[in-house]
Parts: sequence; C-alpha cells; structure tokens
Amino acid sequence: MGGRRSVCRLHLPGRCAINWLRGDIINMRVFEVMACRTPLITTRHPDMAVYGLIEDEHYLGYDHENINELLNQIQWVLDNRVAAEQMAIRAHNYVVAHHTYRHRAEELIEWLQL
Repeated sequence: MGGRRSVCRLHLPGRCAINWLRGDIINMRVFEVMACRTPLITTRHPDMAVYGLIEDEHYLGYDHENINELLNQIQWVLDNRVAAEQMAIRAHNYVVAHHTYRHRAEELIEWLQL
C-alpha cells in the first residue's frame, strides 16, 4: 500500500531513530531506517558486519546495558547534524544498493534454482 514512503514518514520527523536488537537476528527496522535516510543508533550486533554495515560509517552503535553510551550517541547526532546526515546518506545508498526486498527475492530465486 504505502510502501517505503509510509515507513519513511514515521522516521523523517525525528533527528534519529533508536533501535534495540534482541536475539540473534537483525530486525528489518535497521534497513527501513537506513532506507529512509534517518541516522540510526542501534545496539551492536556481530551480524551487522556480515551485511556490510559498518559502525560509525553507516550507523552509531551502543551497548544495550550502557544507557550513558546511548545518551552520548544521541547527543552526538544533535551536536553534529551535518555529519549525522552524511552518515545517513551513506547508509541509505548502501542499503538501497544491496538490501532491498528485490535483492532478497533475487537471492531466494537463485537459491531455489540450485
């Protein structure tokens, strides 16, 4: 129905999005926020690198047990608007080039043909 535009309307009004990764997988919110060009602050997860997502290049990370680290990351975004926007643009460009639903469908089709 609304697709990416609807999701982006949720993220664009804010200066950043905060995400908490639970369990062993990276949730879709990571990719959705990045696709919307919104700076992302998320808990660290080893699989971020598997997907080519680099801390401080595409997102800001924090330890879920360290609220002060999260607050410092939020403050950085507020104090460094241009740098935060540049990070969000890098993340957007990477995610749109490598991690859309179309990419996942193509991978699935390729896997099923093996």
